Amino acid sequence: MGADLVGYLLRGPQRFTEEQLNAVSQRFSDYRSRAADVMRAMDDGSDADDINDSIRDLPWDTEQITVDESESAFSEATIVSFMDAWQGALRGTITKVIGPNEQMFFTGEMTWGDSPDTDAYRACGVMDVADAFGLLGIE
Repeated sequence: MGADLVGYLLRGPQRFTEEQLNAVSQRFSDYRSRAADVMRAMDDGSDADDINDSIRDLPWDTEQITVDESESAFSEATIVSFMDAWQGALRGTITKVIGPNEQMFFTGEMTWGDSPDTDAYRACGVMDVADAFGLLGIE
């Protein structure tokens, strides 16, 4: 038994359009708003079944990003972190141009079963949970 390389290997454009970035920002804003609605219902003492239904209806996996974590996870800072990572500016990232306006990207590290502890990996995890890679043309 040994360490495993855990990470994200992605392919996509070197640069993103303003429309693509706005779409991710809008999705994150929408997710924060929906999570805030659930938090308000919890604070107001709404029926537990209604709250559970609302949590199940959220468009992301709440086992990966809880309702409590959503405000910070789906923030503009996460988008900025991802953009820095995509440009290879964060620890644990590698980029390689493979064509006109196309690149490969990797972030990750060797681990003994836990997730890599880097800003780049965490930002990619949020983008993945939010299905934001598709909005940016990333495979």
